[in-house]
Amino acid sequence: MCPGVVWTALWNDQHVGDYGRKRSLQPEEVRPYLESKIPLGRLCTPEDVAGAAVFLASDAAAYITGQAINISGGSVMH
Repeated sequence: MCPGVVWTALWNDQHVGDYGRKRSLQPEEVRPYLESKIPLGRLCTPEDVAGAAVFLASDAAAYITGQAINISGGSVMH
């Protein structure tokens, strides 16, 4: 699986400041900035990743092999 930015305490506590500094953003501007770049308009949650993992572990995905599943809300990943 290839998740985009998954908004967790780790991201909020450790990455926001650095990300903001690199882009001349205040910490409170980082989340809205990131969300504005995602077509679905919100960041990925741990539950989004868990849902994909549960699906891939289920019988419904039994014939899926060797795939990179983007969990990105429609944003293009580089």
